[in-house]
Amino acid sequence: MHRNATTVLLPLLLMALLFPESWAHTYYYDFSNNLEIWNSSRGSWRWSSRSALDTTLPAGSTTDGFAILDVNANSDEMYSPWFSVPNGGTFTMKFYIRSEWTGSNDLKVDLYKEGDPDSSVFLKLQSYSKPDSYEWFVVAKDIESQTERIRMEIFCYNGKKAGNGEPMYGCAIDTVTFVPYGDPTEAPTVAPTVAPTVAPTEAPTVAPTVAPTVAPTEAPTEAPTVAPTVAPTDEVPTEAPTEAPTVAPTVAPTEARLKPRLLPQL
Repeated sequence: MHRNATTVLLPLLLMALLFPESWAHTYYYDFSNNLEIWNSSRGSWRWSSRSALDTTLPAGSTTDGFAILDVNANSDEMYSPWFSVPNGGTFTMKFYIRSEWTGSNDLKVDLYKEGDPDSSVFLKLQSYSKPDSYEWFVVAKDIESQTERIRMEIFCYNGKKAGNGEPMYGCAIDTVTFVPYGDPTEAPTVAPTVAPTVAPTEAPTVAPTVAPTVAPTEAPTEAPTVAPTVAPTDEVPTEAPTEAPTVAPTVAPTEARLKPRLLPQL
């Protein structure tokens, strides 16, 4: 997905203004009047304005001045000045590329280290080369920390010259920005825009709970000694008979003890 230039360049410039301690130097080139201090190897890269072109460029550029390569069947390299990135940095470029056939033109950025004649590919942009490319593109990439000074080489190949008044075939550079980072020991901490990937938390390994070993209950080999239960006897215990109490016999009263009855007199 291609990003609009404003979404990339403005945050970088704002960071440089708000946190000057964390950004060593910001190198910004808009080619508004010339190629500035960039060097062309064979002169096919040149400066041009919209009014000086016999072809057209899309609207939305930062200025009306550009680094242009539109020569028929030609290629060239354009070199940046040397700069230092001991703590790394960011490279951003707003560009245009259009070709007669998909992929028939080429655009790439190489990185050179001071003292090393060999370069390494930093950005490959040939996939943007299409017949229907009618817009500006913005790419940004981090620069790793380097002990030596570095510079960038922008290479373009153009296979065909477009006709007058047609959209340009070839390459055009609108702006280039280098933002080296300052000393991290002195710079304020700036939170990154992308959240770091957090590895999922693994559940701690818990040893399985082992039920305590219980010795099985064994039946006693000998039955416990129990006093035998004695069934009660049904016989009522023999008790000595209770003797009836001695009752004195009733003695009829003797006549002597009765008063005599007197007969009535006639």
